[in-house]
Amino acid sequence: MRENNTHHSIGVELIAGLKIIPLLLLIACQNKSRDDDAFLLNPATDSPYNYKVYYTENISVRQASELKKTAFTISFQPVSDSIYAFNFRFTEIDTSILRYLDRMDSLHKRSPDKNAIFRRAEYSSVFKEAIRDVFHGRVDRKGQVISLNGFDAMKARIKKEIRLDSRDYVSMLQEETGDPAVEKLLNMLFMCIAGKQVKVEDNWVRNVIDNTRSPIKHSHLVTFIAQRKDTAIMNVQTEISAKTAPEGTLFESGKGGGEWKIDRRTGLPYEWNSRYETQYRTAYDTSTRTIVVKGELMQ
Repeated sequence: MRENNTHHSIGVELIAGLKIIPLLLLIACQNKSRDDDAFLLNPATDSPYNYKVYYTENISVRQASELKKTAFTISFQPVSDSIYAFNFRFTEIDTSILRYLDRMDSLHKRSPDKNAIFRRAEYSSVFKEAIRDVFHGRVDRKGQVISLNGFDAMKARIKKEIRLDSRDYVSMLQEETGDPAVEKLLNMLFMCIAGKQVKVEDNWVRNVIDNTRSPIKHSHLVTFIAQRKDTAIMNVQTEISAKTAPEGTLFESGKGGGEWKIDRRTGLPYEWNSRYETQYRTAYDTSTRTIVVKGELMQ
């Protein structure tokens, strides 16, 4: 009798165990589904991504708009389950900043002197050299840049190879190709990555500091407005604010917005368009700045 009770007890436990297995499988599938649906960075690692970014900037105190174009390539390699290493290199660098030298050296005249022409050519060669250098960094799957470096090595190499006083060109080169300029471009790529499971109509906030000139805070409200096959369409509304210090003389504020088209499989955009308007104040005057930015992934 005792033996029959023992067999009965084992049978009950076995049946209970078998009943719980489907529940455990369901929980595991739900967790996997959450991971699969999470909006994370998941780039291809077998080929680089090539982007072009176009800027149109209009400042109220100037008569003409400034047109700028930058192009770059970026490739990724996984370091761990949550981190990618990346290599970034400019393939085209905007040189419109050299127009200030043109004005200074009177190159806009019909017959500039030979020294001015030679000076312009030397500075142009600095920017051409910069496309040889590679920036290295790491980014997590939520699109947060963990590390970035490259400009110091670029500056040191160019200083050795081009016989110019580095004090004359470093600030211009840094504005267009410095680590903050690269990070600004990276933020355009990673801005809409939610880092969590999201669905259409969800929104989240992404705060970014732009350090290309003075620290400027961009607070982005990202809204997932539509899903079309593998494309996630995001609306981004941005508040812009910056102040050097309580006693500082520089202040900028404004707002803007745009639309990003994201490959849901990789988390990376293949097209975006945005427009921003800011009030820019200095100790001398106040100006309105309108910036239109368009980016695209090149095939």
